[in-house]
Amino acid sequence: MVINGITRYFKRVLTPADVKPFFEIVLPETDVLSVSSVITLDGTNYNGIPSLDQFLNEDLRWYEMDALADDLIFIPDNSAISDNPGVKPGKYKRVVQKFITEYTDKGYMKLIFGGGTQDISSLSEFGVDPALVSKIGDFINNSSLGITPTANRTMFVKYRTGGGSATNLGSNVLTTLGVADISVNGATPAMNVSVRNSIRVNNPIPALGGKDEPSIEEIRNLVRYNFSAQNRAVTIGDYQTRISLMPGEFGTPFRCGVFEEQNKIKIYTVGLDSKGKLTSQSTTTLQNNIATYLSDYRMINDYIEVNNAKIINLAFELDLVIDKQFPQSQIITETINKTKAYFDINKWNLGDDIYLAQLVESVNNISGVLNVVEIRAYNKVGGAYYSSNQISQAYLDDETRQIDLLGEFKIYGEPNGMFEIKRPEVDIKVRVK
Repeated sequence: MVINGITRYFKRVLTPADVKPFFEIVLPETDVLSVSSVITLDGTNYNGIPSLDQFLNEDLRWYEMDALADDLIFIPDNSAISDNPGVKPGKYKRVVQKFITEYTDKGYMKLIFGGGTQDISSLSEFGVDPALVSKIGDFINNSSLGITPTANRTMFVKYRTGGGSATNLGSNVLTTLGVADISVNGATPAMNVSVRNSIRVNNPIPALGGKDEPSIEEIRNLVRYNFSAQNRAVTIGDYQTRISLMPGEFGTPFRCGVFEEQNKIKIYTVGLDSKGKLTSQSTTTLQNNIATYLSDYRMINDYIEVNNAKIINLAFELDLVIDKQFPQSQIITETINKTKAYFDINKWNLGDDIYLAQLVESVNNISGVLNVVEIRAYNKVGGAYYSSNQISQAYLDDETRQIDLLGEFKIYGEPNGMFEIKRPEVDIKVRVK
């Protein structure tokens, strides 16, 4: 998938006049989408663009924050080992090199840097004990709102620009490889080089992301929801929202459920395996990332616990009365497909109840079906294919594990569980008369 935009670079040589609280830089283009990275390098004689490693270097970077009063940012923890190569361990880092962005009334983006300084050299001119000078400096050179840039250095800003919906590209246009962050760690160096050189690019679907400025009516509707925006987790819904906002490089659960028990926030996650089926074996790295990420948003008396959710496997038998003028095989196939579509895991969340009356209505709409006589639901447990979790709803038959629908045609969900038909090819059976 291609996101519309162009990467640009801005260079600024920092002079002593720039060392002031809340120093500002205005980028030279309008339509700036985002700032990718800001770094400062020693010296003032740079003619080229810094390398990608320099733009990612934690010691050189200035971090964009929502407000200068923020001092924690969630970043990859390169010292930790992940149990999943697709998920980076995360950690919070306390930063003083930070900035915020604003747009001017002319449509330009402005970067505003911190208001403190770490320079206490002027205090030493009074012959004060060095230890006392350092302590005094902690009070008068407050860096809680970030620090000011240092003179005689060069600042580089890497940012993205876009030109509205008119600049969105069509399909099969991007065929040239630009800057790519690639790591190939095979045993043969020559093969690694061959793999890197073999990369080709194309965009089979049009680029996304370009949009014209919002209309007054759009702004009015967007502002309506701004009052409830908050950077803290108070309610269960807040925790659910914050998890969805965790950057994707730190992992994303397919579904997660949150509920409270004795001031303990319990979070249950479920993922997908390589075949697109539910798996309760979420990686330890992902669960640790969720707990660490939420630690900066939780209420002080909330304790967070992240666990694997339960997967409850189901099977169904449907008895139909059909019109003999229609082929039986066609009706059976359509019924199975309707059932599979109804239980598509992408439509369900943890804790959802299943109303089988909706499935009955869908099957009754199939051409040739006169009536759905009965639906029987079963809990599939254990063996080579199914999870070991049993449904909490009572059975009509303990041997077959037929579920008692309680006369309501309903299967009750559990807050920490999710339903799935694991093997629809054998777990959905249709009988016709």
